[in-house]
Amino acid sequence: MNAFTSAWLSLGLFACSQNGTLNTAGTFAVDADGDSVLSDEDCDDTDPAVAPGFPELCDGTDNDCDGLIDEGVDSTWYADIDQDGFGDPDAPRFACTAPDQTVANAEDCDDTDAAVHPDAESDACDDRDNDCDGLVDEDAEFFETIVDLDGDGFGGSTTAYCGGLPDNAVDNADDCDDADRQSFPGARETCDDRRDNDCDGQIDEMCYTDWSGEERFEYDFLSFAPGSRNCQIYWITDGRRNDEARCPGCEFSFTLTQRIDDERSQDDGTCATFTAIDGTPIIGDHGYTYSYHPDYAEEGPALLLQLDGGEWYPWADADLNSESGEMIYSFGYADRSRAFSGGYTVYYTYDFYGTAFLE
Repeated sequence: MNAFTSAWLSLGLFACSQNGTLNTAGTFAVDADGDSVLSDEDCDDTDPAVAPGFPELCDGTDNDCDGLIDEGVDSTWYADIDQDGFGDPDAPRFACTAPDQTVANAEDCDDTDAAVHPDAESDACDDRDNDCDGLVDEDAEFFETIVDLDGDGFGGSTTAYCGGLPDNAVDNADDCDDADRQSFPGARETCDDRRDNDCDGQIDEMCYTDWSGEERFEYDFLSFAPGSRNCQIYWITDGRRNDEARCPGCEFSFTLTQRIDDERSQDDGTCATFTAIDGTPIIGDHGYTYSYHPDYAEEGPALLLQLDGGEWYPWADADLNSESGEMIYSFGYADRSRAFSGGYTVYYTYDFYGTAFLE
């Protein structure tokens, strides 16, 4: 026996003693763990419970050498953070035994509140689904009330409530747009916004921009001959809208220019004794700012108010045709008398009258 043959026989005897063999690739493989699977196929030749085809055990090991651990034999557990015995379906964990703060069910609808779970005794009036049945406050007694959603003081919708009244409950349902704080009964109509600001069923009404017309003032001693006039003044009026000067509660405001119509005016000198509201002589051209109030003092009538010294003063009753834009205003015809110290009385009349066309 030569040296080569002796070495080969020694290697073969060693391999047999180690349960080894040559594989097809000529690589020497062993079965160190005694599971009858050689190391070139065994994914863990130190563990006799691990080899391809072995049953998967719930032991945190890849028993069947498929790259997965405890597949098919572990269990699904669900976090129970609030410790009410019901798990969060959105927080699963996979393990052979239950990890801390987990349960086997996924029935909790709020795992942050221990009072919320399927076994809760009743669904109270707290705007929550206490018993996880998909319904909110179904066991509470409900009532209906009108609420003001936009906070303008006027209600426009109803809501069901239990317990105390909602903070936005009101006693009226007069709002025509409860999503718009600028729309409610009595609001000023804002021109060109295409909304019914004052809830009167009309959009952008009273949105006049131009004023043209005339005014007349008359004063007459009745002792004079019929048809005569001590003082009769006509003015031609025109103006532009000026809502910056609008009085509270008024629909619109105009700043006017008044020019005397000399052809129609008559005066025997009496006109010079009269002054306008601002103290200026009534004879002459003037500039005024009028505001129109549809329901002055909440009793009517509609009035024109005149601005003087930063204050608004009732000036004349006004009758406005909102469709045509024609407005007639007057502080009225009046019969008056004045007693003098000489024992005699003078009777007189006066009148103020105006017509305007608003466009």
